Amino acid sequence: MSIQDELYELILKRYLMGRVPDGFDKSSNLIDSGILDSFMLVGLISHIEKQYGVKFGDGDIVTDNFNSLPALEDIIKQKIRQKTAQDEA
Repeated sequence: MSIQDELYELILKRYLMGRVPDGFDKSSNLIDSGILDSFMLVGLISHIEKQYGVKFGDGDIVTDNFNSLPALEDIIKQKIRQKTAQDEA
């Protein structure tokens, strides 16, 4: 399962209680559209950090990184690459 698929399923189950809002898909704006609020975002960040073994700094928690599943996947992959490089150093 891809990162986007995993996060999509998580958002549907945990935050939307299995109800798919009209037009919601993997390219939807999560924050701008109101799919995720600030409390949900905190829970999502916690999940991502545990699931993927990465840490987000204050500078990472910006709308551009969390407003869509493709953007989330990009920041997660970036964090994984950074962690791997640190572990190998």
